[in-house]
Amino acid sequence: MSTPLEPYNLYTSDPVLRRSVEREGAGQANSALETFGERVGSAEVSEWGFQANRHSPELVTHDRFGERVDEV
Repeated sequence: MSTPLEPYNLYTSDPVLRRSVEREGAGQANSALETFGERVGSAEVSEWGFQANRHSPELVTHDRFGERVDEV
């Protein structure tokens, strides 16, 4: 049985990233990165990814008046 991908902290679970942050002198950002890592590893953000994959982008080239809009 596989382990669910959430909830987990994407920052604290990545030792290479943590070492790189320290090596480059950005250790003062650890607290903010831990908070951000927890947020992006949440079930809610994971669900957003699944929703994005279910709803592919759609190119709209013209509006209802026939004017070119080129929107995604």
